[in-house]
Amino acid sequence: MGQDRLFERKYSLNVARLVVGEQEDTFPIDGAFFEHFQHSPIKEGDVTAHLRMVKTTTFLDVTFHLIGYVVVSCDRCSQPYHHPIDESYRIIYSFRPGLQNDEVEVMYTDSVESQLPISQELYDFVQVSVPIRKVAPPEIHTCDPSILALIKADEDEDEDLFDDPDDEDEDDWDDEDDSEDGDDDDPAPEAEIAEVPEEEPREIDPRWAALKKLRDQMN
Repeated sequence: MGQDRLFERKYSLNVARLVVGEQEDTFPIDGAFFEHFQHSPIKEGDVTAHLRMVKTTTFLDVTFHLIGYVVVSCDRCSQPYHHPIDESYRIIYSFRPGLQNDEVEVMYTDSVESQLPISQELYDFVQVSVPIRKVAPPEIHTCDPSILALIKADEDEDEDLFDDPDDEDEDDWDDEDDSEDGDDDDPAPEAEIAEVPEEEPREIDPRWAALKKLRDQMN
């Protein structure tokens, strides 16, 4: 409990001591920071949050500039790499309810409280700075060729590994229409589709099976 209080105080703004006007502050985001978030998918990193704050009598306007890196696993080979972060976010902390802004997120905070915790905001900003699909460019991370060989993939086949097999190519339908002479005696496309027998369930792609086996061995 004591550590949690120290952590909260470390990642808080002392609003009572902030003077009206512009000022700056910095906060470190590293492995010790992520330990306080039990279900964080990110465990390691070295990010500095630079805060530019403008305080008035009614609100505190804060711009968060996060720069550094976090360690994530490549979605292609499952190996860790340093994902760079260089993003800016902005929040207006209003001391009075009712303040609205269509372009910036507004959060209400009680002006009586001297400490304004920002650890959750910092955590959320890091998470949204990492793309859902984590495949780094070659200058940042190169997949191990032995792993790619195991899953029968290479750098150029990256898009094929993430294609949706259920997606249909609409051009195929256009080609079929262009090849027909427009004879009214031909059965309607709906009839042709109805006569096609139902496909058997598809087997699991062997590349994914190999990758799962490799990840089980690594774990």
